[in-house]
Formats: sequence, C-alpha cells, structure tokens
Amino acid sequence: MYNINESGERIRELRLKKGVTQEQMANDLGVTVETVSRIERGVRGASIDLMSILSKYFDTTIDFLVNGKEIVTDLMNCHRFAYMNCHQIDWFSVISQPHRAAA
Repeated sequence: MYNINESGERIRELRLKKGVTQEQMANDLGVTVETVSRIERGVRGASIDLMSILSKYFDTTIDFLVNGKEIVTDLMNCHRFAYMNCHQIDWFSVISQPHRAAA
C-alpha cells in the first residue's frame, strides 16, 4: 500500500546515494527545491509524471518509488507459468495445420 512518508524517504535515500543535493535534483528535474523537499518529507506526493521522471533519474521503477518493491520477474515462476500453459496446447496440431492463404 502507498505510504507517502515512506515513498519520500526512498526518494531521499536515492538522492543521497546518487550524491546530489536537493538543489541539484530540482534543477535536473525542472522543479523547485521546495517541491523536492516536500516530497522527501512526505508532505506531498509526486505526480505520476514526476514519478516517471524520478524512476528514470534514479534508474529504478515507479513501483519501487511508490511501494518499495522492485518488480523483478521471477524467472523460475515465469518459466513454470509458460510451461504449464504451453504444456496444455497440442503444439503438434498447431504446427501441422496447413497454412491458409488470405482471401
């Protein structure tokens, strides 16, 4: 669940990790220092447009900025899901169907 204070703290931590001041970040993003400060303190949330810009600026996901979780595809589960779904298809019948020319 979205917590404005936690989101602001994550943004602050990312800014510090990047080694930039609030002033530098504000200039880079085209916002005011007050906006950066208010977001980091949890006084206001960032718009979806600014979240998108922030995710690129910090090379992370919007999901991480909002929820603190990276959406990382679990390859094992992904492969398992694909296998389970593909396994149910009779691929031989699919590939052995004659190609029909468009009318």
